[in-house]
Amino acid sequence: MIAHDLATGIRNGAAHDACRKVANLLDASTFITVPYAQRDGTVGRIFLTSERKAFTQSDIEFLSQVAAAISPVVESMQLMDELVSKAAEHERFKISRDIHDTTVQPYIGLKLGLDALYRETGGEGAQASRIGELIEMANMTIRDLRAYAANLRDRAPLPGDYLVSAVNQQAERFRRFYGIDVEVKSHVNGQLNSRLAAESFQIVSEGLSNVLRHTAARRAFVHILCEEAHLLLKIGNEVPPGPEPVPEFVAWSIQERAGELGGSSFTELSVDGYTVVHVNIPI
Repeated sequence: MIAHDLATGIRNGAAHDACRKVANLLDASTFITVPYAQRDGTVGRIFLTSERKAFTQSDIEFLSQVAAAISPVVESMQLMDELVSKAAEHERFKISRDIHDTTVQPYIGLKLGLDALYRETGGEGAQASRIGELIEMANMTIRDLRAYAANLRDRAPLPGDYLVSAVNQQAERFRRFYGIDVEVKSHVNGQLNSRLAAESFQIVSEGLSNVLRHTAARRAFVHILCEEAHLLLKIGNEVPPGPEPVPEFVAWSIQERAGELGGSSFTELSVDGYTVVHVNIPI
């Protein structure tokens, strides 16, 4: 192994030991390296290794020219990424404001109307109790929408274990307000990042909403499992006994959302009489 100085092209005996250590680190019999620098102060080195041939001085000069050529390209890409990030930030702020104006405010108006009805009942009787439950549902929806808008505006990160706690809260609401018993099982590890946790919660919410809107099931389940490099979601509901066959069902919105995340989904009728939506998303 011979070390050459790029500026002079002369062999550099003092760098011989250092080059040997780098070769061992790269697990390469020969390599060349040239400095890399950008106008913003970013510096580094480019390494090129080979197991079959020795490099020449012309190879060093060519790699140096490559480093000089790609530096402005990388700078342009970084600038473009910054511009896209700024545009996305502006769009998130706009969507957050629209959610507040077009969704949260009407819910507040609905809550005020329900409050007025509740006062007219005097707070007594079955009707008052039902109106009180609707008021509580409206309050929780308003809190959820405000939290979602705030996270969207501030781009606040959500912890990976947010998914399990949020699904448990959702299951409790379904039991309390709709009489649907939702069993939640989970095994989540540290690989689950905040974005995937938030997206997965939307998938689970859509699945439970389908159970409420399209079935008469009183029991359902949600299973969340991190397995190697994949997140597996199962959302299932019982099929009430009856003479009619279970119609085929495709959760299109869940399928589309899973596809956007690089995953897949399918629906099956399990042997124990549950309709189950399976979602597989790479972590």
